[in-house]
Amino acid sequence: MKWKRQDIVAAVVLFLSDAFGLALACAGAFWLRFHSGLIPLRGWPRFSYLPGYGFLLVIWLFISYTAGLYDTRRRMIWVDETYEILKAATVATLIALAANFFFRSGSYSRLNLVLTWILGIILVVVFRRVIYAVRNQMRREGRDLRRAALIGEGVMARTIVRTIRSDPGLGFNLVGCVKDGPEDVPTISSSTSLGHLGDLPKIIRDHQLEVVIATYPLQSHHRLRDVMERFQGLSVDFYFVPDVQELRLSRVALSDLDGIPLLSLKQFPLSGPGRIAKRAFDIAFSSLALAICLPIMGIVALTIKLTSPGPVLFRQERVGQDGSVFEILKFRSMRVDAESESGPIFAAKNDGRRTPVGTFLRRYSIDEIPQFINVLKGDMSVVGPRPERPHFVREFNGLVPRYFERHLVKSGITGWAQVNGFRGNTSIEERVRYDLYYIENWSFQLDLKIISRTILQFVRQREAY
Repeated sequence: MKWKRQDIVAAVVLFLSDAFGLALACAGAFWLRFHSGLIPLRGWPRFSYLPGYGFLLVIWLFISYTAGLYDTRRRMIWVDETYEILKAATVATLIALAANFFFRSGSYSRLNLVLTWILGIILVVVFRRVIYAVRNQMRREGRDLRRAALIGEGVMARTIVRTIRSDPGLGFNLVGCVKDGPEDVPTISSSTSLGHLGDLPKIIRDHQLEVVIATYPLQSHHRLRDVMERFQGLSVDFYFVPDVQELRLSRVALSDLDGIPLLSLKQFPLSGPGRIAKRAFDIAFSSLALAICLPIMGIVALTIKLTSPGPVLFRQERVGQDGSVFEILKFRSMRVDAESESGPIFAAKNDGRRTPVGTFLRRYSIDEIPQFINVLKGDMSVVGPRPERPHFVREFNGLVPRYFERHLVKSGITGWAQVNGFRGNTSIEERVRYDLYYIENWSFQLDLKIISRTILQFVRQREAY
């Protein structure tokens, strides 16, 4: 990837933001320790703290640089970035503590260093979120976007188009698609055809492209070498997106044998200690969530009872881990006789079967809150594939390859497919792909990422129906 002018400007802004945040953290920590009166003081420092603060700031910024926190060409969600900031802050503070041990002319307050560590992390994260909010607003207004084109067809290509067009904050303006094949091969639906791959230099020049993204299904990966050769000498960034769902590379680990690359199958991560740890997290998180939501649950229950006949809670059979059937709990958002005529069907947008308060409950996913009780009972997990009704499981199991593998783990209140836009009446095939990716790549970091994105989507009021 080449550095563009806007990349350099963004990197400088982030660097200055971090430096300013750390300077404020040093000043704030010094005030809290020696001036606020909140912490008992046994003596005033007999030497200047500025050299120590300067050393800490330089080390912190250097470690952040080596961790790639100023490479604005990388796309990190805020959970991953916060984790990298936490690591950089911790290493820098430990180095400062070690240096303090060998500093003989005076001893810096260790509590002061801890306060600087805490304030530094908070301020750096907050300042970066403000910068990103401004940048994303600019991109939604059509500014600071990189003109991009797509080569390829298939599920992953359609996913890329949908992702770019639904989130301008990614920084791409998808101009259209470049054909790679016979002229009668259709381009991706609703995407403009810019021409054929053989005319790539002219296409890049005429449309002022800055980025070209290529992706191919399994049977067409042999064309990748030819495509990459065509980009030699062209002033454009080239990205290749492997269809990891189709190739099942997510189950492959890379190692080496004295320089010889080896591919091996990963072990199933959600087994043994991993499963025990996830269950412990589910119990703690669900207990906290229910305690926080208890007043809301009382208000919702009373509102449902006063506005429509029938029970407050809706109970429905769902298929969980290993094909076991359990009763999922929700606040009732539809009439009692909602499926008396239609039979089992998916809910639809503006569904006429909803109760007066049901639209509000489903829009903000408040109807899902009782599922934390399912988690405590052990029927579900906080994060995992969404459970389906037995009727749909039987139907999809015969139509969608590997569908039943979703049931290798407990079903979840939210999941990797849901935070990527596959909830409700959406593509079952693509939902399965994301669910399997989650199962094969589970980690606590991924769970926290999914929970964070779920909360973010709730704040943005993305409607669920």
